[in-house]
Amino acid sequence: MNYDYSQYAKPKSEDDLAKLSNLANQQLDLERKLAEAQSTAEKVEKDLKDLAENQIPELMDSLGIEEFRKKSGLKVSVKETIRGNITKANQADAFKWLREHGHEALIKREMKVVFGMGEDADAERAAELMRDAELQAAQKASVHASTLNKFLREALEGGEDIPLELFGVFRQRSSKISV
Repeated sequence: MNYDYSQYAKPKSEDDLAKLSNLANQQLDLERKLAEAQSTAEKVEKDLKDLAENQIPELMDSLGIEEFRKKSGLKVSVKETIRGNITKANQADAFKWLREHGHEALIKREMKVVFGMGEDADAERAAELMRDAELQAAQKASVHASTLNKFLREALEGGEDIPLELFGVFRQRSSKISV
């Protein structure tokens, strides 16, 4: 496709071209600086994660302390976060386990029927029929991530025996520093 650039103003002088060249070089320089800053930020994040999730919690464990305070007011503590993830491969077994152990209320079911444009009357009729008869509809069952995490945390704290692999349980320990 050819474009007609004749509608655009032509440079009035060599100064305009020099200015354009200078601005283009500035843009390239800023793009390079941004890439370097992002790379530095990624390294800092990685180093911070290692300190907070590995080095400090492991040292505190080896010292047998849960919290450390200095006279200056600095406080170091370690918090454990429990996360879970039900994979597609484990979903049927995980839902079965939840139902068998009285936790079926965690499972959210979603049914969806899609109507096209101009099918408002059909949609209204379907709403009536859904109360009276079975309809074919897309179904989706899930457990919301924060609901699952809360359940796992409370169940494990309460001593309930949970199949950790089935629910993809991950215990993340991380230090918190406050002043």
